[in-house]
Amino acid sequence: MTSRVLLSQGNPEQARACLEALHEDVVLVDGPRHEVAVEAAEVLAMLRRELNGE
Repeated sequence: MTSRVLLSQGNPEQARACLEALHEDVVLVDGPRHEVAVEAAEVLAMLRRELNGE
């Protein structure tokens, strides 16, 4: 399942875990400046803020 589907189903923690795995893979293969890695990092930051109540 994709992180967007998990988010739409009200599963932000599972979405975060899925997106973290994707981010790690993209960074490993394509580097941290790849557009997918950058976008995933931005969404992860947002999810972390929301999950931490910030």
